[in-house]
Amino acid sequence: MKIKIITMLCFIFICVANLNAQKDADKMINQFNAKRQKEGLWVEDAKYFTYYTNFRNGKSNGVFYSINKSNNSLSQFGELTNGEYSGTFYMFSDDGHLMYVCKDFTPNSDYIPRSSIIPKTKCYCIIYYPNGSLENEGYLLFSNSPIVDGFGYGEWKYYDEKGNLKESYCDSIKKENINKSKKEFDGKVNLLNTKGQKEGLWIEDNTNYKGYTYFHKGKPNGIFYCIKKWNNSLIWFGEDPNGEYSGTYYMFDDDGHLMYICKNFKPNKSSISLSTTIPESKCYCINYYPNGYVESEGILLFSDSPVVDSFEYGEWKYYDENGNFKETKVFK
Repeated sequence: MKIKIITMLCFIFICVANLNAQKDADKMINQFNAKRQKEGLWVEDAKYFTYYTNFRNGKSNGVFYSINKSNNSLSQFGELTNGEYSGTFYMFSDDGHLMYVCKDFTPNSDYIPRSSIIPKTKCYCIIYYPNGSLENEGYLLFSNSPIVDGFGYGEWKYYDEKGNLKESYCDSIKKENINKSKKEFDGKVNLLNTKGQKEGLWIEDNTNYKGYTYFHKGKPNGIFYCIKKWNNSLIWFGEDPNGEYSGTYYMFDDDGHLMYICKNFKPNKSSISLSTTIPESKCYCINYYPNGYVESEGILLFSDSPVVDSFEYGEWKYYDENGNFKETKVFK
């Protein structure tokens, strides 16, 4: 189940992509529904960034992300529900370092300290050093964006670059918590620790793809993602603490449509009729139509990768392109 080197994964993706119904997704970008509302994937090309946003009935729903056009690096990645932040939001530096993670978005009823303002939303924010270590963490209050108008609130914890707790105290209006300078990340890529092991963010760049992977003591550890250079879109995005799949893994087609997500990764003990060995791991997989509706969902069993050597297992549900349930199949 160890995560493969990014260049090998790029080769695997090319092979797998040929087996998928890419033709179904062709030209299904920047579409309107019958009410002239944005529907499905919209790709908007600005001066410095390419933006990918999914819509449902005119409101942003589902995965969104932006790519820095100058160097093919990820700028933002997250999910929206009816135009509001949900799931986990990631913010990156100009060269691809992870700067912030914001999660646990909930409606807010608290005042900003020493003011009469009640921001609309509360979230938990984690801020990182360039080497991938935790720098500080705590709650943010905001109305529009956790990065643009977020204020630190309640107890915040601060750490040194080795992960040791330095101090913990309750903030007042300590907005500087989230105003990190992107300059502190410049050039801090492809570094080795004192033992000659990969440490921090490593970038592997070839003709068609650019891969970003965090390492700790020579092993993949943290965020990893890969970008197609010819059109500035994601191939995949995920997390791999200690070289193991974790969190939610996202896979995209050549045009930027979300193909599927895998989550709830766990060790597996179930055997299947199609394999003489017991797959090491299992996860929950959701496959999507190009218009953003769920196509099917269920459990996958695998040993190396949910993309390469996976088997459907147990009950799977199938839907039509309008989201209506069609049937259930059981795999053993």
